[in-house]
Amino acid sequence: MPPPPPLLLLLLLAAAAPRAGALRMKILGGGGGHPADRRSAVRDAVSVGLGLGLAGMGTTAAPQELIEEAPLPSAAANAQAGDLDFRARAADRAHVFMLRRGGFGGKGSPFAAPLALSSSMEELAASDLLFLGEHHDSDEDHRLQASMVRQLQNYNGKRKIGVGLEMVQAQFQPVLDAYTAGKITDAELFEQTQWADRWRWPFESYLPLLHTVRDMGGDLVALNTNSESIRKVESAGLGGLSRAEVQQYVCDPDGFARTAADPVFLQYVKGLLLPSYLLHAQMGVLRASITGDRLEEDITFANFFAARILWDETMATRAVRYIQKNPGAQLVVVAGGDHVRYGYGIPVRAARIAPALGLNRIDVKTAMLNPTDVAQGLAAVSRLELELPREREANEDPLPWQKTPLLADYLVYSRPLVLKENQA
Repeated sequence: MPPPPPLLLLLLLAAAAPRAGALRMKILGGGGGHPADRRSAVRDAVSVGLGLGLAGMGTTAAPQELIEEAPLPSAAANAQAGDLDFRARAADRAHVFMLRRGGFGGKGSPFAAPLALSSSMEELAASDLLFLGEHHDSDEDHRLQASMVRQLQNYNGKRKIGVGLEMVQAQFQPVLDAYTAGKITDAELFEQTQWADRWRWPFESYLPLLHTVRDMGGDLVALNTNSESIRKVESAGLGGLSRAEVQQYVCDPDGFARTAADPVFLQYVKGLLLPSYLLHAQMGVLRASITGDRLEEDITFANFFAARILWDETMATRAVRYIQKNPGAQLVVVAGGDHVRYGYGIPVRAARIAPALGLNRIDVKTAMLNPTDVAQGLAAVSRLELELPREREANEDPLPWQKTPLLADYLVYSRPLVLKENQA
C-alpha cells in the first residue's frame, strides 16, 4: 500500500488524540519530572497532535519616535557576558542591536552589537517580511511599532508597505480593507472584527499603529486563524477540522510535517511551548477555549500544541501570500513575542512556505521589541537569553552551533540602551 499523502497523515496522527490524557499526566506529574520523561512527552505530543500553546495572548498616546532620548532604567544585578545591560558606557547607547555570533567563523557565543539608527533602518527596510515580536499589554511597544512603520515608509519611499496583524482573524480581511479605504470608523472596526471577543487586549493600544497605516495609505492584513477552527482543534486536534478547513490554513502540507520533525523545533517546543502549557495548567485556564467557551475538561497538551502550530502556520501562509500578491512590497508582521523569538513560531515557516508559493527569494528578518528577561518584568531587567535554551542529558549531543537559533536578528528599544562589555 502506498504511503498516505502528508495532509492525510497529519489528520490520522491527530486522530490519535485519546493518548493525550496519559500524556498530560506524564507531563504534569506522576513520575514525569525527569528531563528524559519530558523529552519523551514532547515527542509523543508532536506525533499525536502535530502541533502547542496559544501563547501571548494599553491608553492611546501620541506616537513616540524611535529616536527619543529618555532616562535609562535601572539595571538588574549579575549581568552575564554578552547580556544587554542598562548601565555601561554612554558611547554604546543605541535603540537597535544586531545579534551575531562571536569567535572564528561566527561559531562562538552570541552577542548584541549596537547599530546606528540610519544603519538599522537600512537593514530593516531591506526585508520583504519583517516580524516584530511584541508584548501585547505594552503601550510602549505599540507606539514603537507605529514609529517604525512611519520610518520604514520614509526610508523606502514609494515601496508599498503593509502591516500584518495577529490580532485580527482571516475572515475579517474585508473589514480591514474597508477601514484602510476610509469607509468605516475606529468604532466600526472594533465592532466588525469582534475585537472584544476574539482578541481581548485593549483596542485603544493598537490605534497609533492602525492610524499610521491608514493615514499613509498602507494595507492591513488579517493573519490569524479563525476562532471557530481553533475551537475545534482545542477539542479534537487537527482531526477535528475538515479537509477544506485544513487547506484554508495549510498550503504546504509536506513542509508542515517536516517542521514538526525538525530537532531544533523540538527544542523550541521544550524550551518555550511546554512551559507555556504548564503555566496555563498552573493558572487553571485550560478549560477555557480561545472562543471563551467553557470546556468539560482541560485542553490536552497535544491539542494545545496542534492549535499553536496551526495558528503559526496560518499567519506565515497569509503573510507570504501578501508578498506573492504584491510583488516588491514589504509586510511588517506584528505578533506576540513567542511567535517570533528564536524564529520557530512564524518566521521559519514563512521562509519555508515562500518557495511552495513560487517565491524563490524572500528576505525574512525578525526583531524583538523592548525585550527583557520575562521572569523579572519590563522595567527591571538587564539579562536576555540570546540563543535558544537547550536542555540535554550527558549522553545527548548538543545542537550544532549552526542550528541553534538566536533570539532574533535585531533587538529594538523605545529608549536608547547600552551594551555592557564582555566579562571574563
